[in-house]
Amino acid sequence: MSRLLATIVLALSIMIQFAAAVLALRLIRPTGWLIAWTMIAGGLVLMGARRGITFTRLMIGDMSVPPDLTAELVALTISALMLAGVARIGPILAVRRRG
Repeated sequence: MSRLLATIVLALSIMIQFAAAVLALRLIRPTGWLIAWTMIAGGLVLMGARRGITFTRLMIGDMSVPPDLTAELVALTISALMLAGVARIGPILAVRRRG
C-alpha cells in the first residue's frame, strides 16, 4: 500500500472516531445516560487511539508491520458507520423522550 494512501486513510479514520466520541459525549445531557454514553465514547476513543498507533508508526517509518490497505479501509468504514450511527441516534432518542 502506498504510504500516502495509508496516511490519508488512517488520518480520516482517526478524525472520524474522535468526532463520533465527541457526539456520544454530547448525548449524555439530553438522554441522561451518563454511564452508557461515557462507555461508548471511551470505546470510540480507544479505537481512535489504536488507529493513532498505526498512524504514528507509519509516520516515523516503522514498517516492521506495514498497514494492510484492506484492513485500514474496513476500519475507516467502521469509523464512518459509528459516526453516522451516533449522529442519527440523538434525534431518535429526543423524539422518544418527548414521547
